Amino acid sequence: MKYIKQVWNSIPLSIQFILKLHLLTLVIFSAFRLLFLVAAWEQIGAGTFSEILEAFANGLRYDNSISGYLLIIPYLLSLFVELIPIKAKWYKSIYLWLMLPIYYFAIFACGADIPYYLYFNTRLTSTVFNWFATPDIVFGFIAESPEYYVYLLVIALGFFGIYKLLRKYINTWQSKQETIISDSQYKLKRIKIAGIFIALGLLQFIAIRGKITTMRPLSWGDAFTTSNPLLNNLGLNPLFSLGNSTFSSQKNKPSSINLIDEPLAIQNVQKYLGITSPQYSSPIARECLFDSTTKHNVVLIVMEGMGNCYLGKSGLYSPSLTPFLDSLTEQSIYFSNFYSDGIHTHNGIWSIFTSMFSAPSEYNYLVEMNMAHSFAGIGTVLANNGYNSMFATSNAAFDNMGAVLNMNGFKDIISTGELLNKEAGFVWGSSDHIIFNSTFQNIDKLYKARKPFIASYLTISNHGPYQIPNPLPQGFHPKHKDPMLSAAEYADWSLKYFFDYAKQQPWFDNTIFVLVSDHGKNYGSNYEINYFYKSIPLVFYAPKIITQAQKITKLGCQADLFPTLMNFLGINYVNNTMGVNLFREARKYVPHSQHSTVSAISDSMMLIRREDGTN
Repeated sequence: MKYIKQVWNSIPLSIQFILKLHLLTLVIFSAFRLLFLVAAWEQIGAGTFSEILEAFANGLRYDNSISGYLLIIPYLLSLFVELIPIKAKWYKSIYLWLMLPIYYFAIFACGADIPYYLYFNTRLTSTVFNWFATPDIVFGFIAESPEYYVYLLVIALGFFGIYKLLRKYINTWQSKQETIISDSQYKLKRIKIAGIFIALGLLQFIAIRGKITTMRPLSWGDAFTTSNPLLNNLGLNPLFSLGNSTFSSQKNKPSSINLIDEPLAIQNVQKYLGITSPQYSSPIARECLFDSTTKHNVVLIVMEGMGNCYLGKSGLYSPSLTPFLDSLTEQSIYFSNFYSDGIHTHNGIWSIFTSMFSAPSEYNYLVEMNMAHSFAGIGTVLANNGYNSMFATSNAAFDNMGAVLNMNGFKDIISTGELLNKEAGFVWGSSDHIIFNSTFQNIDKLYKARKPFIASYLTISNHGPYQIPNPLPQGFHPKHKDPMLSAAEYADWSLKYFFDYAKQQPWFDNTIFVLVSDHGKNYGSNYEINYFYKSIPLVFYAPKIITQAQKITKLGCQADLFPTLMNFLGINYVNNTMGVNLFREARKYVPHSQHSTVSAISDSMMLIRREDGTN
C-alpha cells in the first residue's frame, strides 16, 4: 500500500486529476447500469448471473470509450498548463465550469435513458431530439408521470454529487500546485510530463476505440453477446447509443441510403409486387380495376399504441382491457397478423397515409421539408375521386402531422386541444372521447355536403403519461388501478362512445369504419425488436356493408391498409405505393424498423438485421 501511495504521489497532479475523473465516470456509469437492471428486471427472462456479469463487463468497454471522449477537454487543458506553467490558480476554475455541463449532460442522459428504454425497448437514441420542437409537451409529460420522479431525483442527486466532487478534486489540486511549480528541475520534469501525457493520450485513444485487435472500432453490436435482449442492451452506454444513432441518422437519411444499386432495387420491388409489364413512368405504379364503384364513406381511426397484446384474444390481461374492441373484431373483417411500420407514431402516420415504408434510421419524414409533397396515398387518391376529408387529433402540429396530411388530400385539419384550450391536467391536450365529441359536428357537416367523405382520427389517451379524465366521464368505470391499464380501458370505452353516436347518424349505414394502431406496445421481453411493439390489429367494420365477419391471418402491414380499403370502395385507380390489396395479393413477409435495426417477419419466422449488418 505504501508503494502504491508513493507511485501515486509521483504522478503529476494534473494527471491525478484526469485519472480521478476517469474513475469517477466509470463509477457513475456503472451505478446507472445497475439502476437500469433493477428497473427492467421484469424483462430478465432466462438470463443467468454469469450473463449479467458479462453485460457489466461489456459495459466497462463502452464506459471507457465514452469517458475517453468526455476527458478530451481536461486532457488538452492539463497538457497546456503543464507545458506552459501558470502560477495563478483561477484557471483551474475553468475546469469546473467546463466539466460541469459535460457531466450534467452525461448524468441526465443516463437518467433519461432508463424510462426511455422501458417505453421504446431501445437505449437512448437521437429520436429524443424530435421532442425538442414541443418542450411544453415534454415538460408536461414528465410533470404528469409520477413514475419518472425517481429518475428526476437520481439526476438531481447526481448533479449535486458531481459538483461537490469536482470542487473537491480541483481544491486538492490547487492546494498542492506550488510544490510542483517551484521544483528546480522543472525543465527535466516537463520532458517527463510530456512523455506521460503522450502515453496517457495513447491510452485514451485506445479507450475511445474500445479495441486494439481489429481495425474496426467498438460498435453497439459488440454488446450483443447473448440471446437475451435486456442483457444485450444492458452492456451499452446511453451516451454511446445516442452518439451512434445521431451519427447514423445523419448518415442514413433517405437521400444517402443506398443499400443496393437502383436498377436491381427496382427489379426486386417489381418482382415482389408482381409487376411484370410496367406501364407508367413510376416503376411501382400499377393499375387496379374493380367491377363496380360504391364510394362508401370512410372513417379511419388510428388508435394510439393499441397493440394486439391489449386485446382479449391475447390472453395477457384478465379481465380484458378492450371489451368493446374485442366485440368489434367479432363483427368485422379482422386482420390478426398485421404489423406496424415502426415503433413511433410518426412511422405509423407516414405508412398509413402514404402507403410507403420508413427508412431504417431515426429519420422522421414528417418534419423534413424535403419530404413535404403529395404522395399517392389514401387522402390524395380519394380527394381525386371527389371525397371531402378531415383529420382530427389533439395536437395536429405535433411532428408536423397536420401540414403533411394537408398536402396529402386532407382538407380540414382539426386540433381539438387547441380548440378547447387543452383539457386541464392532460399534457397531450384532449382525451379521446373529447376528441370525438368535439368533432361529431364536423362529420355531420361532411355528410350534409352530399359527397362521399373520409374522416380520420388519431387518438392519444393510450400514450404515457397514462391519464384518464378526472372526473371520470359518465358511464366509464375502470376495472384496473394501474394507470397504463386504466388508460387502455378508457381508450376502448372512448371507441364505444364514438360508435354509440355514429350508429344513430344517417351516414352510418353507408360508412366503412377502419381501425388500426400506429404501433404496438413494448410488452415483456422476447426479441431485440419486441414482437408486441409491431403486432397491431386492422379492423374493417361496416354492419350494413360487410355482412360476414371474418378473421384473416394473412400477413399485412400498415402500407397495405389503403389498397385493401380500395377493394371495398371499388374505385379504379393507379396504385403508386408499396402497399398491396390483401384480398387479392399475399405477402411472403412484412418489413419493420426500430430506428436503424430492421426486421422481416413471415408466418413462422422473424429475421432481425442490425445496423452493423449482423443478424
